[in-house]
Amino acid sequence: MCKIISVDLKNNYDEISIFCHKYREPVFITNNNGEGDLAVMSIETYEELTGK
Repeated sequence: MCKIISVDLKNNYDEISIFCHKYREPVFITNNNGEGDLAVMSIETYEELTGK
């Protein structure tokens, strides 16, 4: 499951955090032009991906 959003990170932090932990998937965040800018994921998912 992939979630792509264009939001104010400060105002939607809780929603993003809950999604990342519940589904163990990154959230892709776009910039004002609708282009991909960031991928946000839980620490657990990051550690699985990097082996740390």
